[in-house]
Amino acid sequence: NQSSMPIVAAVDGAVADFDGDSDLDILIAVADGYNTSYDMFLDNSQVLTNTVPSSPSGLTDAVDGNYTILSWDAGSDTESAASALNYEVKVQNTSDGSWIMPETHIPGGYNVFGATRTIILHHTPPVSHDWFVRTVDTGGLTSSWVSGSSFTPSADTTPPVFGGIESLSYSQVTGLTEMSWTAATDDSTPISYNLYESSTPGAQNFSNPAFSTFQTSISLAGLTDYQQYCYVARAQDSANPANESTNTTELCVTIDPDYTAPVFGGVTGAVTGSELGTVDLTWTAATDDNGPVTYNIYYATSSAAQDFTTPGNTSSADTGTSVGGLNPDYTYYFVVRAQDATANENEDANTIELSADPAPVPQVLLVDADSRYWENRTYENYLIDALDNNGITYYHFDKRVGADSMNYVTSDLIDAFLDPAKIVIWLAANNNSLYDMMDETEEMPLVMDFLDNGGRLMITGMNVAYYMNNGSAAIWTGGYFGISGPVNYTYDTTINVTGETSDPIGDGLSLSLPYYSGDGARDQYYAYAPTVTTGTVCFTHENSSAAGIRYDSGTYKTVFLSFGFEGIDTQADRDTLILNIFNWLTQ
Repeated sequence: NQSSMPIVAAVDGAVADFDGDSDLDILIAVADGYNTSYDMFLDNSQVLTNTVPSSPSGLTDAVDGNYTILSWDAGSDTESAASALNYEVKVQNTSDGSWIMPETHIPGGYNVFGATRTIILHHTPPVSHDWFVRTVDTGGLTSSWVSGSSFTPSADTTPPVFGGIESLSYSQVTGLTEMSWTAATDDSTPISYNLYESSTPGAQNFSNPAFSTFQTSISLAGLTDYQQYCYVARAQDSANPANESTNTTELCVTIDPDYTAPVFGGVTGAVTGSELGTVDLTWTAATDDNGPVTYNIYYATSSAAQDFTTPGNTSSADTGTSVGGLNPDYTYYFVVRAQDATANENEDANTIELSADPAPVPQVLLVDADSRYWENRTYENYLIDALDNNGITYYHFDKRVGADSMNYVTSDLIDAFLDPAKIVIWLAANNNSLYDMMDETEEMPLVMDFLDNGGRLMITGMNVAYYMNNGSAAIWTGGYFGISGPVNYTYDTTINVTGETSDPIGDGLSLSLPYYSGDGARDQYYAYAPTVTTGTVCFTHENSSAAGIRYDSGTYKTVFLSFGFEGIDTQADRDTLILNIFNWLTQ
């Protein structure tokens, strides 16, 4: 029953058997445009009749060894097409009434087989069985059960066809004894394989297998060194434990482990490396029957103090390697030993020791963070030349790997410069990506930790202030530069900044950063000006807004240049500025 429907502005509803008469009804809640609500109930009062289907007929069974095929002719139904009818089947042991249908049988001891009118029973016990089938229509009504003739499957007394074991070997590298064979064939699957073992040929006890598997190979560990093992493999089907092949194919192997260490003359050279905190080691390749050889590197800061239980480094190189992460304040003593690839990990015991000093940490870590998309641009050279002209040593770390990936500064690298006499310069140039400048997950926390522990940092780039402010970068909002937003800017093809009088960094400097001329990078066209909070202005733009800010927190020092150092017009100005910044940061 349905009342008249209003014009609605909103509607909600549900479908269910609301009146309990075994059919679906509809309940609708509506609201018109005048905030008036209506509830409407649509009662499904139609009466449908479903008749019981007829039972199947023509039940037959066919026994083929231990397979039994059960078949029947279709039932019929007034409301359901023959192709839509389902069938339920149950099979039971005649003598004790136990159900022997597949283990997925549902309560009541029967299975639903859809429209299929033939089923095959596998490996049924060779005793008398009764079976029954009935029709199920699309409405869920069932016919009466009808029974077929009792059937008795034949017993399976045929063992699998199997050729026996085909390979047997012992590996000094893995320490495993491995054997394999070609799969057997049999009607009663799955097939298992029994391995019979003896220490002399032909002495296996075939009543007691040493190992069993369903696979066509097996690997054994822990066999006794230098002992002979002889194996016969036999296949057994799943129908009858007595159905086991009787082949006598046998293979034997002797467990012959490798306890001999590589022949190795030890380390032959140890010199200061080319990278900071590194020592380069050399040696002559070891010889061994079971390669590849691994070279274990042990080192300590005093002679003969190496811990030979755990190597500090390992290498697969046959002629030497570089060891990094070393403290330049110490001399290191190295012993290198060769280890083979066997399960016993045989290592030679040489004690040849050489010492060397790691490459010292320079005065500056130069992080080259211009865009990864501009691999052909060498903005870092403007800084490198200025450092070289002032005799300031540096380590150049290039973040660019290519257009699709970046190197990241690590804590080990930046923490090596935690010294009041050393600084980090972060060159962002005209990079327009905060991710490329200083990754907020991989790098920014390390830089903030570096500063919190007394580090010194200079950062320079035309777009740094803009992207750090817009991205709410933690190093920006955390006040590490003594500045904040908003960041104002102007566009100009010649950016001019002037040093503040008496400022230790800016005094006496008037810097021009032209876009179309000069010997700088000619890449500057925006003049960004952050808002200064606790920092001190050392350079201003032509409109007196801040262009360079220095900040001394009492723990760390920072210099923030909102222009790209590489854009400064003359070499003399670049040389003077980098020296002033270095001296202020390290004083």
